[in-house]
Amino acid sequence: MASTYMYWLLRYVPNAVRGEAVNVGVLVGRDGGDWSLRRVHSYARANRLGGDARRIEPWLAALEREVRDWMSPELAVFRGDRPEGLSSSRIHRMQLRLNNSIQIAEPAIVQGETAIETADFLYDFLVQEEPKAHRSTTRRRLVGQLREQYEQLAELHVGGTLQAKPLARVGRQRGRFDFAVVDDEVNQLSQVWTFDLADMDRLEQEIHAWSYLVTRLRNDGGELGLKRGQSALAPLRIAEDVAIATVVQPPTPNGVHRAERQEVYLAAQEAWNDLAVEVVQSTEMDRVAREALALTA
Repeated sequence: MASTYMYWLLRYVPNAVRGEAVNVGVLVGRDGGDWSLRRVHSYARANRLGGDARRIEPWLAALEREVRDWMSPELAVFRGDRPEGLSSSRIHRMQLRLNNSIQIAEPAIVQGETAIETADFLYDFLVQEEPKAHRSTTRRRLVGQLREQYEQLAELHVGGTLQAKPLARVGRQRGRFDFAVVDDEVNQLSQVWTFDLADMDRLEQEIHAWSYLVTRLRNDGGELGLKRGQSALAPLRIAEDVAIATVVQPPTPNGVHRAERQEVYLAAQEAWNDLAVEVVQSTEMDRVAREALALTA
């Protein structure tokens, strides 16, 4: 079921007198709930209005970091930071202060499943930037391979014991896993991550949001939404000690931005180990399917 969120467009205004503006990001959130920020990383389009749009980069990066830390406070503490509170009233105060190169538009209401999914949807419609490779085909390929392992080794099939893209809920927090293995209970949850994406800021935000959801599951348990065909079924309880596995494609040792990617990869590993999440290399993903077979035998 969709929830009500507020969203704010972030705008670059090179000259307040002319009043010309270009959207450079969208912030989505709700008080006491989840938040997400999507923003441009190329200022080529914004620069066509004049001025140097790169001067707004520190502010955008700081806000993006704050959203990530708010969604995953345990990682922020590990880095020595302390996430500040995010609320509609605080965004309103920021909105009143910002009247130069970067401005925050009046908020609007939108319905969505999660803040991340809603921000993605709005970004595609309301923000434009120069074409840039964002998603790697590696992740889609790995998700397909993991599904094949479930089907061939564990003889599980999507729509029955194997659920694809199920929605997990913990209180007001919600997020999706790539797969869930269920019978009379939730036996296993799994997720695929690849660390060779072009947009590492985006990847880090997604990891933080996912890790925060897992933290809540470990503390409080939750519920998993199920489907058979197009029909929704009654949700199943997720136990605090449910088996959770991540299949990871590590960063290429000699790839571009390898130091940044390696740092994000190692931080994610440490967080997942603390959360009792099994980290499986993509070359050994059959272990996840074999574990599912053992859990449902």
